[in-house]
Amino acid sequence: FVMLYQSRPERGIENLVRPGGIMDRLRDQTALRESVRGHLLIAGYDNTQPSMAEAYAQWSAMADALPNVSNVGHLTKAQLAQLQMGCDLLVYPTTFCEVSCITAMEAMHAGLPMLCSDVGALSETCKDSGTHFIKDTAAGVDIDAFVQEIKRLAPDKKRLGIMAGKQRAAAQTRTWDVAVDALE
Repeated sequence: FVMLYQSRPERGIENLVRPGGIMDRLRDQTALRESVRGHLLIAGYDNTQPSMAEAYAQWSAMADALPNVSNVGHLTKAQLAQLQMGCDLLVYPTTFCEVSCITAMEAMHAGLPMLCSDVGALSETCKDSGTHFIKDTAAGVDIDAFVQEIKRLAPDKKRLGIMAGKQRAAAQTRTWDVAVDALE
């Protein structure tokens, strides 16, 4: 089961790679089959701001310490699209209040189901798509809920297939032609 994180690290990577985070908890689920434990691929941008360099290095070290996480580095848009089509789930555990989410729209076009926090405009951006939302808690991202949903989704190929179809259908409503028609 291959998961993908492809947003700026400050938008939630720590929830996946920190000790006690999502991937650490999935790794420690000894009762799970290997296919359910999953593997996370991290794709990023080659645009580290000096003010974020220390945090990026810390998150990178955390990811490197996990056997079920791989950093695939900085990809071109074509390489990222190819990677998306080979993954099972885009995971976005964030408290960042998106105003619109390019990552979510790219996942739709790739037919990649998405599991994300229900914050900002994500519910609007992903409306009627193959996205499952998890409400944040007062303390932030609900790590337990993400782990439980991943464990539920991983073996359910039928549900993932339905979500992928909904992603592709939603993508058809998020094109420049549709946007221009709405403006006209």
